[in-house]
Formats: sequence, C-alpha cells, structure tokens
Amino acid sequence: MRKLISALCLALAVSACKPGIPAEVIQPRQMEDILVDIHLVDGFLAVMPAQDSVKQIGAAYYQGVYKKFGIDSARYTRSLDYYYTNPEVFNGIYTKVTGRLKKLQVAQSKKDSLELVEAGKRASKISKRDSVKKADSLKKVFQLKKTDSLKKVKADSVKRNTKRKIKNVISR
Repeated sequence: MRKLISALCLALAVSACKPGIPAEVIQPRQMEDILVDIHLVDGFLAVMPAQDSVKQIGAAYYQGVYKKFGIDSARYTRSLDYYYTNPEVFNGIYTKVTGRLKKLQVAQSKKDSLELVEAGKRASKISKRDSVKKADSLKKVFQLKKTDSLKKVKADSVKRNTKRKIKNVISR
C-alpha cells in the first residue's frame, strides 16, 4: 500500500509540474519584443550602402537592443538555444513577431505613400512657380528686345533725319 501511495504521489507530482520556461531564459513576450527590434536592425543593416562597416555599426545597434531590454548577448543566445529546442513555443513567438513586422511594414508604406504625395505636390508647386518665373523672364527679355529695337529704330530714324537735314542744308 505504501508503494502504491508513493507511486501515486510521484505520478501526481510529475503531472502537476508542467514544464515551464526557466527563469534564466527570456520570457516569450519579451523575446517577441527583442526579436522585432533585432529584425528591424537586420533590415536596416541589409540596405546599408557601405557593407564594409556593417559589422561595426551592427554591433552597436545590437548592443542598443540588448541595453534597451536589460539583457546581454549571452542571455539572448542562451534563450534562442532554449527556444530552438522548443519549436512549438518558438513558432508561437515568431507568428506574433511576423504579424507585428507586417503591421510596421504596412504603416511605413502608408507613411511613405503620403510623403510621396506631399513631395509630388511640393514639386508641382515649385514647377509652376518656376514656370511662371521663366515666363516672366522671357516676357521681360522680349520686352527688352522690343524696346531695344524701338530705340534702335528711333536712333536710326534720327540719324536718317539728321543726314537728310545736312544734305538739304548742303544742297542749298
């Protein structure tokens, strides 16, 4: 009987203790937040033009993420190793991470679209303003040419009149 009760207690103890996430492992909700930031850093570094300095700059960005969440790279790596061995939990985390990244992408696309529309409006205004300035300056040029040619005509006619008068005076 004692063996039966001992076995029953042992079975109860084993079934009552669900395997949880150890305390030294980053908990799923915080791991989700960290992974979102890590993937944002990865995306930023992937589009950097100077790939030579990506490691240096990347290390600083990753340290910033670790500092933001109060962890270090060793704890992050240990936590990743733990989640790699528990794919059901890791899959749940990554489903949420993917959803959040998609939301960020949609929000950024909307922001980019709005900025593009605003930039188009500004460019259109500048183009119209430049067109008006150009038209005004062309108008001024034509007016100057017109007035210059009128002055020239007047000057020519004055010269001709003067020459006629001189001829008339001489011929008398």
